Amino acid sequence: MKDLAFWGVYFVIAVLWTAANLWLYHRRTQPGRDLGLSGSLSIWAWDGYMVCGLAAGAVYRPFGFQLPVGWRILGLITALAGLILALWGMLEFRSLARISALKENRLITTGIYGHVRHPQHAGLLAAAFGSAVACQTWIGLLVAIVILLWSLVQTHLEDRRLIILFGDEARRYIAAVPRYVPRWATYQHDMER
Repeated sequence: MKDLAFWGVYFVIAVLWTAANLWLYHRRTQPGRDLGLSGSLSIWAWDGYMVCGLAAGAVYRPFGFQLPVGWRILGLITALAGLILALWGMLEFRSLARISALKENRLITTGIYGHVRHPQHAGLLAAAFGSAVACQTWIGLLVAIVILLWSLVQTHLEDRRLIILFGDEARRYIAAVPRYVPRWATYQHDMER
């Protein structure tokens, strides 16, 4: 019963915080508005909170389930690939201010962003679902679902923000590059348009 109460409180906080962050992002999609340092820090802290939930669920394994070893290994590989993808996306920005959406002076379409529009989100999702499977925990799956729902809305709002900032260039990029699943072909920015 104690586990149920703890995780109930954890998820209530996660959902309320998710709603607050999405409200911040929604405000940011209006011309002349930005996220600001406090909004950026809130989202980074939310990411940390969700990762702590994944880690606590993996270590203490309340509400666990059993899977064959092959599935657990696949989950671990998926989680590691997700971490690499998210870090690669962060490195492509080459600036903490750009990673945090505090400096938005150009549309990033090179490197991993030429293959997938939201590598940080895709990586976090892969890491969350992969670690939930590898650690065989229902809590991990619930955390991953909360991250997925947040990510679907947030990436939509981020795309709207890109269109506000970069217009037709962003529209072409969004139409050509998938949201989460990397494609083999690299996005080719047409300089003559």
